[in-house]
Amino acid sequence: IGQVAAMGLPPRARVVAVTSAPVPGRVWQEAMAIGAHTVVTLPDGERWLVEAIAEAATSSGAAAPIISVLGARGGAGASVLAAGLARVAAAEGLAVYLVDLDPAGFGLNVLLGVDRVEGNGWDDLSAAVGRIPPRSLRSGLPLVAGIRLLTWTSAPAMLPPDGVVGSVLDSAARDADVVVVDLGRWLCAEGAAPRQQAVEVLSRSTQVLIVSPADVRAALGARRMLASGVLAGLPLGLIVRGPSPGALSGEDLAEA
Repeated sequence: IGQVAAMGLPPRARVVAVTSAPVPGRVWQEAMAIGAHTVVTLPDGERWLVEAIAEAATSSGAAAPIISVLGARGGAGASVLAAGLARVAAAEGLAVYLVDLDPAGFGLNVLLGVDRVEGNGWDDLSAAVGRIPPRSLRSGLPLVAGIRLLTWTSAPAMLPPDGVVGSVLDSAARDADVVVVDLGRWLCAEGAAPRQQAVEVLSRSTQVLIVSPADVRAALGARRMLASGVLAGLPLGLIVRGPSPGALSGEDLAEA
C-alpha cells in the first residue's frame, strides 16, 4: 500500500485495501493515504468483499457525500453544527442521515428538540457487520424533523463493535443524498492510534470539518490533533466561531 501511495495516483471512489490477518498498525494510515474507504481482512472479510464487488457491478448511482464534524476542543460546537447541517439539508428536501458517534455527548436527539426517540439505535445494530440493505436501515431508524437519526437509545452509550460503523455508513450513503456524522474528537486521539470506529468514519468522509472557537485553547487542540497524523490526507475544512476575546481571526486559527 505504501508503494501505491508513493505513486501519487488521482483519488478514486470505492477503493478497498485487502490484507491478511494480523493487520499491521500502519496499514490503516497507508490505506487512508491512498483514499481507501476500508480495509478488508481475509478470510474473515471474504463475504463482505464478494458482496461489495457484486454491488459495484450492478450499482448505477454514486454514493452520497459523508460530512464528518469534530471539535478542536471540548465544547467547540461540533454537535450543534452537525445538527444544523442536517436540518438545512432536510429543509432543502434532501434525504439526510444524521449519525451520532460521540458516546460522551448528550445525544443529537436533544439538539433536534426530542427527549426520546423511538426506533433503532446503535444498541440495536451491534451485530450489523457486512452489507446492510439500505431499506432495512432506513425503516428502522427514527425520523426526526425529516432527518434519519442514528444515536443511542439506552444508557450507557457503548461504542459499536469494529466494522459496524463502516457498514452503517456504507448503507446510509447508498440511500441518502447526504450523510452527516458528529464524530467525538476523543475517538481520534486515543493513545498512539485512533479508535477503529473513527478510522471507519474518516476513511469514508468526503469532507471533514473541524469546529474551532476563536481562542488559544482551541488552536492548540486542533494543532495537536493534526500533529497526530490521523487527519493526514483528508479533505479538511476549518469552521471558526466567535466570540473572539483575544481578537483572533479565522486566518490566525488556520495558521496556528
